[in-house]
Order: sequence, then C-alpha cells, then structure tokens
Amino acid sequence: MFPFDTAALPQLTTRKALIAVDLQNDFVGTDGDAALPVNEPEGFFARAVALSEAFRAAGDVVWVQSHFDEPRPVDSEPGILVSDRPSLSSSSSSSRRPGRRSRPKPPEEPGQDHGPEDAPASPPDPEAFLSGEMSTCVRPESPGAELAPVVRAAVRPGDTVLTKTHYSAFQGTPLLRVLRAHMVMELFICGSLTNVGVYATALDAACHGMAITLIEDCCGYRSDARQARAVRSLVELTGCDVATSEELLHVMQPKEKDSKPPVSPSRAKAEEDKPPLSPDLVKPMTGLSLVSASPENGADEQDAGKLTPSASSSSSPSSPAAVLHSNENDDTGRSAADLEAERIAPSRPTASSSSPEPSPTDDGTPLPLCEGDTHVIANVLPPSLEHDIFPRLRSEIQWQPMSHQGSPVPRLVAVQGTVSTDGSVPVYRHPADESPPLRPFSTAVLAIKDQVERHVGHPVNHALIQLYRDGSDHISEHSDKTLDIVSGSYIANLSLGAQRTMVLRTKRVAGDSRRVQRAVLPHNSLCRMGLSTNMKWLHAIRQDRRADRDKASAELAFGGARISLTFRSIGTFLDPDRGLIWGQGATAKTRDDARPVVNGQGPEAVAMLRAFGMENHSSVVDDWDRLYRDGFDVLHIRSAPRLFASADAIVNMRLALMLSELGVSHAKGRMAATGDDDDDNQADAAIKFIDNDAARTEVKGQVAIMLYLDACYGGGQTARREELARRFTHFQRAIRLHDLVRRHRSACRTKRSSRAPSESVEREKHSNQDPLPKSLTHELGSWNGVTESLSCPPFLAASSPSLPDFALWPVLHAVVGLYGADLVLGRWDGLRRYYDAFAARESVRELLGDGDVGS
Repeated sequence: MFPFDTAALPQLTTRKALIAVDLQNDFVGTDGDAALPVNEPEGFFARAVALSEAFRAAGDVVWVQSHFDEPRPVDSEPGILVSDRPSLSSSSSSSRRPGRRSRPKPPEEPGQDHGPEDAPASPPDPEAFLSGEMSTCVRPESPGAELAPVVRAAVRPGDTVLTKTHYSAFQGTPLLRVLRAHMVMELFICGSLTNVGVYATALDAACHGMAITLIEDCCGYRSDARQARAVRSLVELTGCDVATSEELLHVMQPKEKDSKPPVSPSRAKAEEDKPPLSPDLVKPMTGLSLVSASPENGADEQDAGKLTPSASSSSSPSSPAAVLHSNENDDTGRSAADLEAERIAPSRPTASSSSPEPSPTDDGTPLPLCEGDTHVIANVLPPSLEHDIFPRLRSEIQWQPMSHQGSPVPRLVAVQGTVSTDGSVPVYRHPADESPPLRPFSTAVLAIKDQVERHVGHPVNHALIQLYRDGSDHISEHSDKTLDIVSGSYIANLSLGAQRTMVLRTKRVAGDSRRVQRAVLPHNSLCRMGLSTNMKWLHAIRQDRRADRDKASAELAFGGARISLTFRSIGTFLDPDRGLIWGQGATAKTRDDARPVVNGQGPEAVAMLRAFGMENHSSVVDDWDRLYRDGFDVLHIRSAPRLFASADAIVNMRLALMLSELGVSHAKGRMAATGDDDDDNQADAAIKFIDNDAARTEVKGQVAIMLYLDACYGGGQTARREELARRFTHFQRAIRLHDLVRRHRSACRTKRSSRAPSESVEREKHSNQDPLPKSLTHELGSWNGVTESLSCPPFLAASSPSLPDFALWPVLHAVVGLYGADLVLGRWDGLRRYYDAFAARESVRELLGDGDVGS
C-alpha cells in the first residue's frame, strides 16, 4: 500500500445519549397509586433526573415511556427476567460468527417444563406488565402512564420523548433512527425496572453495535435477586459497563487545563505529516464504530498518548509480546469506576494515531503487568517446534465440549498431565459440571511443557488445553481457582494461533476504583501470571464481535482459531482406578489417607462452589486458609438428574428408594396429574425422569424408568442370566401386585361413597378390623412363599436390594398402612422378615423419617 497523509482522512464525531426508560407514575408515582411500585434503590429516579441535567453537556437525553397496546408474550420479546429461579447462562455462541449481529440470548430457566401446548397459560408475573390480557399498568391516557411529575419537569426542549408498546425502547419506535441521525454510538441506560425495560433495551442496543453503560444506582428494581441476575447477564451477554451516577457526575466535571506548554503549529503539522509506522496501522474513521468495537480493545484507539497501542500495531504473529494495553481506569472495563472523563466529555474529532507499543526494558525483559508478577513473553517456542505446532495440536488432541451449570462453554477443551508410575494423576478443579478425563502428555505438548518450565522456573504437571474456534469463542471474567495450585508457582498460558487480547481487571474493593489492563497475546507468546495477580485481578478473553474487515492480520491468522495451553503445578492427586483423592486441595493430605471422590451436587459440592465464588470476588490473602484449608473431595459437579413425581405415592416411593439405593442424586419436580390416579395407564405415564447425560435423556413411565435405572446405574447389564430371570420375574409380579392394590383401593372408595353418612361413621370406628380381600390375601401368601425360599436372603434376587425389591416393598408398605402390620404380616413369617429387613435400610429411614417403620 502506498503511503498517504492521515491528516487528510475525514474526521467524524460520534455522540453519546442517556436513555431513561419507564420513569412513569405507575412505577415511581409518589401518591401511593402506582400500579407496580418500584422503590429500590431509594431515590433512583431522582438521581436519574439529576444526571440528565449534567449529561446534556455531553450528549443527548431520551425519555422513553410505555403504553399498553396489546399483550406482548414474554417469550417473543428480546428478553426480560421475571423469574426468581436461578438461571443457566446461555453465553455459548459457537454458532455466531464475527460480522453477524444477532440478539444475545437471555438466560434460560433450568429444568423448566413448559407442559403440553394446550395447557392453560399461567398468569404472567406482575413485572411482565405488557404481557397480561387486561393489564392495569400504563394504560393509555391513564395518569399512571404519564411521566412522573419530577421527571416531566426535567424534560427540556432539546430532549427526545418516545412512547413504546414493547419492553424494549427500540421495538416499534424511531429510537434507532434518532440515534443514528445524531451519530450516537454510546448509550447510558437507566430506568424503573432493571430486569424488564432496561434489560430489553440494553440487549437491543447491543444488537445495533452500541457501546453500553448501565447506570446501576439509577435503575430500579423490586427484587434483589432479579436485579443481580439482570446486571450479571447484561455484562456477560453485551459486555456493558456498570457505573453509578456519582461516578459519572464526577468525571463530567470540567478538568483543570493541562499545564503543558503549547505545541507550535509547525510541530503539530510535523506530527500530523509523520508517516505511519505501518500501512496497516491506518484505519479510516477509527472514531466511528458502526459495527460494535472489539470488546477486547474497542476503546484503545481513543486513548492516544497513553501506553495503549491499537490492536493493529501487533499484527505480526512474531511481534514482541510486551504489547500491553495499560489503563489505570479503563473506559471499557466492566465496573462503575472504570470510566474516564474522556468517555463522558463531548466527542471531538481526533486524528487517527498510533502511539508506539511499549518495548521491553533495556535488559530485554518484558514489562510487568498488574501486581508486577505477571509478564507476556514472546517467541517461547523455538522455530523448529513452532513452525507446525498449531496444526499438529489441532489435529492430534481429542477435543471435547465442557459444560458449566448445564450449558456448554463456548470453546472446546482437553486435559493432559503427568501420569505417575502408580497411575495417579494431578487434578485441577474449577466450576465445570464435569472435566474431561486427563490423558498423558502427548509428544507435542511434552515438548511445549519443557520450554514453559524454562520460563517459569519450576515443574508443571497439568495442562488445560482450550480451542477457541473463532472470535465468538470466549471465556468470561474469572480468577483461576487455587484450591489445587501449588503455592508460589506460576500459572503459564501459552497462546498459539490467532491473536487475542486478555483483559485483566481488579476485583472490587470498597472505596477503590477498579483498574483495567490489556495484554495482547500473539502467536507463540506466554502469559506468565503470578498468584498475587490472580488473587487481586480477574482475567477474560472476551468475545470479538468485529467483522473480519476490522481485524488485524494477526487476529485473522490460522483461520481466526486460537489454542491456549494453561500449564499449572498441581498439588492434588487422583487415583482414577480406585476413585481416591488426596493432596493439597483434598480432605486427606497424603496418599495413605486418601478418600473416595464425591460426585454430584451434594452439600460438599455446594460448599466448594461457594468457596470458588468467594475466591472470584475476594482479594484478601488470608482468605485462602478460610476457604480451602479443610479441602474438598468433589470431582465432578454435574447438574443433577430430575425426577418429576406422579400423583401415585407408591410409584413415587419406588423410584425415590431406587435412586437413593443406587446413589443417584437428583432434583425433584412435580407433574400435574393427567387424569384419575386410579387409572393404571394415566398414573404410570405421569412420572418422568430426565438424566444428566449430554443428551439429557428423558424417560417416561415408572416401568420404563425403573428398567432404565437398573440398566444404567444398577448393574443390570452385567448380571448373570439366572439372576436376570429372577429379577424380571419378581419385578413383573410386583407390578401386578400394585395393580391389584390400586383396583382394591378404588373399589373401597366407591363403596364408601355409596354408604349412608351414619354407616360411614360406624365403619370408620372399625376400619382396622376390615378383613383383607381374598385376592390380596392369596397374592400376599404367594409372596410369603417366595420370601421363605430365597436363594440369597434377605432380598429377592441378590444380597442387596435390586429391581424387584424396589417394586415390591413400597406396595407392602402401603398395604401395611391400610390394614395394619399384624393383619398383613402376622400370619406370614417370611414376608415379615423381608419387610423388616428392607425397612431397616438407611434409604427408607431418610425417605420416611427416623420413626419405627418395621413391623
């Protein structure tokens, strides 16, 4: 490309806008007549009004009010959060590619069962005020639909006032045209309901490529949990900033003029005429971002004169790795105090510039990052290893998906490590439902490991390898979990492939502003992070939504894919064959005291996840002992299987006992009765089991579920043929006994309903004296013969409870409850022994309580 004068490029000014959503009487009215009063946080709308007065010097002010026109189904809107259940993040966007703009998907509710299509719709949540058939909120021409008096008084002639009939301010309004006409590319959003109008508006703004700041203390809410979920979801889905009105007002105050001597016109002209460092550094109209700026370095080009080179200044894969983007109060950080005055000041045309990228120190060492213990080191692998390492790794590694809270993470993963002669392996635990199995270091990864150890100065024994397939793949802000990481070691992340940017941000500390730094990670670079930085800073690889035309050549290299190898020194170990765990992060600290691993979402898993969450937020050194000293034996934290109970207590008990005896932890649901619970087919079909495998296998009907559990969890596939024959024969007979009891109970209810009231009262006095029906007596006698001739007592087909026991015992328990133990079991010794043996099981005690259950 031929050189040209960058000063001749057109200079475009972009603007900012404050969007205030739904500050109407029905939400913030002071006369007590608000249809949906929003009172938290106290004084939020007054702060919004005060902010609007100061904001006009920096940009436009837009007031948006809602009117109910027709019901807006919640699932057809861009997204509102009106449930108190915890959400599953749907941040995975592997199907989205750079250059394509689609609305971020709001969180889904876990285990939500929408029921049959013809089931009557439940009334919408009150906060879904535009979704009811006869909404009493924001009715047109009603006083509640008008802007609150204090808000109405704050509207100025230059402001824009819009009326919407959807939750989002962009739906069905000219807002987007108004903003584009004014060259607005940066929005500051507040309003009456964070999780409704503000949330929907912010999602749509992100779709249109707007930079977004959420003014947290000017956003109202009725539920703390919903507000927290909405803010967290917006940060993850849109990459928005979060600020307070006080911080914005502070940075909007006029700053003292710089005392630096003026630059002479001739010198200024010389600076403008200086040829660019590289033709690729010149980006026309860098101030305008019609496609959203990269979340990784979207604001760097505005920070001319700071130690913040543009992304394209590192376009060569082999460029020095000290390409630090450092900004003490960065304006694209995700917190309140990360905003700078230039973000709020009125936009001014500035010449496109590229400040020189920071060079290594005079002795050749890279510049330190964060707490001074973190560096990015270039050209880690020698040419003989580097030249084909990326395609080798991509083809030879067995990539697998990984899930977090039931949703796949937006990247592929693999785990390799050192396998000891006794078969034990290091184990690194982090908030994933289930990590891939560790495989021995491959030849290629072993060669990389040797080079990494030269730079960190200690052995590493574990590598988490991740494939970012394109700019859509990312990892959310986090700090590495140090439960299993050896104290004093480094976390070493080797980058191969397309260049990405790591964004590091300090954790929240009361009274301190949060700092942000960026480290560009080119091909063949090593980010060597110390544990002090990991303790006080969060780091992320953000989604890069830019079109390919806006990316540097290094960011497009290798087809836009990046392989990340994170090497760690791990002090916790696992014996995979015996299922034992010990070491630094386990409850047992030595191999001799090793204990069995724990899987599933039990109390210990919940405690470990809580500790992980605290480490993600805490920056205090002394917290480690408090969080992790006792250790955890949890390995896999899967989302639990779900059992949706039926209306039949015997069916529910069968499956509850079976799941408990097989050690299958599960979440509980309940399905509405589908008909008369005396109908065998209806009661059987009403129960459902959803497994926690990748396919979320769904099984319906008690018989199908019990056979499925026996095959998948109970060893049914490996039993001998004669044992299988006993199991299935007794199982079928137990199902038949249940059918008999059902019919008898139905007949008894019919008989009772036909009696005269006086006769019913007299019968109730002597209900325990009713004789057993002949058919039931005959069947129980037959079962007594079975129990007296058991080949492996005390249970029907094995020395421990199996499929037929789970089917039979709950029926016996129900019959004993109807007629009494003496009448049912008094004449049959074999049946009594069987009943008492099962009743003594811990699973029965947990299900029915600690009282006496036996005969």
